Amino acid sequence: MIATLVRSPVAHAGDAGATWRPIGTLIGALALYTALLLPAARGNYAMLGATLHGFLAVSLFLAAIVGLIDAVGRRLLRSRTSFTATDLAWYLAAATIGGATIPIYGIFKQLLLPARGFPLDPALATADRLLFLGHQPWEVTHAVLGTLWPTVAIDSAYSAAMILMVVFPILAIALVRTPLDRFRLLGCWLAGWIVVGTVFAWLLASAGPCYFDTLIAPNPGFRALGAHLDQLAAQARAHGLVIGARDFQPVLLAAQASGHYAPAGGISAAPSVHVTMATLFAIAGFRITRPVGWLMTGFAALIWIGSIHLGWHYAADGILGAAIMLLLWQTSAPIASWLVEGRPSASLAAPARAVE
Repeated sequence: MIATLVRSPVAHAGDAGATWRPIGTLIGALALYTALLLPAARGNYAMLGATLHGFLAVSLFLAAIVGLIDAVGRRLLRSRTSFTATDLAWYLAAATIGGATIPIYGIFKQLLLPARGFPLDPALATADRLLFLGHQPWEVTHAVLGTLWPTVAIDSAYSAAMILMVVFPILAIALVRTPLDRFRLLGCWLAGWIVVGTVFAWLLASAGPCYFDTLIAPNPGFRALGAHLDQLAAQARAHGLVIGARDFQPVLLAAQASGHYAPAGGISAAPSVHVTMATLFAIAGFRITRPVGWLMTGFAALIWIGSIHLGWHYAADGILGAAIMLLLWQTSAPIASWLVEGRPSASLAAPARAVE
């Protein structure tokens, strides 16, 4: 399905506007998002500034390394496309957007969202039980994968997805070359945090299965999930391993109780940003090659399973996040064509192709 949805015409725009219009739009969107959230950080500016500085420094360093490899690789391989000032502009834009967005998003997740509370958890738990014919989805994953080694592997993949979420803007610029694709991938990444992580997170405010028994109401089922994860975490420690999710969940709970901004904090379940971004990884994979696309589609499915298995999310969270990202990708086509090529996309006027 994703393979069909991500196809779009390739643009080769040579005018300066094909670079500066899309980059300016992205930076402008980030600036507006920042301006709307920044007043809420009052009293937390020192920690926010330190977090921003750290994220931007790492992002700029990574962009410099990846950009240098890109430039040298094109020369050594005698690529038909040389590294130009346009490429440099895209790398700088990706570093800026990638380094600033997550710390700014933290203002919403940690300082604004708690005031909303978590009213949707009972409804999401009910929806999951309906989807899985009377069972909670974690009961299914733990029946099949609920031993030590599968859980450690799932937890490792989930942690890797977080790293990919941070570095994705720069990798996207390195792996795709057209302004059209660069704008769409970078724009959808930014929209993932703004639309999914902010707007929909407010509308569907929820804590998630791992916090249900503590923050929502006593629930024997979710208490059993926590107990089983604790057993697996103890087994992992006995082997010199960790299940990072089980160690990090109390950290987020403590940060939530503090009411202050922290470099990594905040509790929010629906929609799952992890699954939203993993869906974007799959889309990006198909923009590179079909085998990479299918590999990343499998990875996205694993992240959805992991989000349930580790207690972070309801199954519905991931389904909704993936659906929104696919919609964002489709919506980005006419916007990208207008900004990059100066005309609306013709691809949306064509009849839909059969789903693979």
